[in-house]
Amino acid sequence: MNEQMEVETSNYHIGRRIADIIRELPGKILQWLRLPGVLQPMDFPDKFTGDRIVIKTNERFTVVSVNNRDYYFRRVSGRFDGTGSQSP
Repeated sequence: MNEQMEVETSNYHIGRRIADIIRELPGKILQWLRLPGVLQPMDFPDKFTGDRIVIKTNERFTVVSVNNRDYYFRRVSGRFDGTGSQSP
């Protein structure tokens, strides 16, 4: 009985590892191709730190704002382009 449990546990872990590899594969390929990541627009109030994080996009940039401080990244290349501030 113990041996059967060990085999089932081993098969479970092998299956989980295969699932992890399949889940990670697209990201590994995109990373290898050096393509920029994609961020969804969002507004996230961090309850732990009290910070407000906003992500938005326009035709040229992905803008990440932390407490009204904007960080601009070129939308196509993902390269950092500069900073700015929102008026209060």
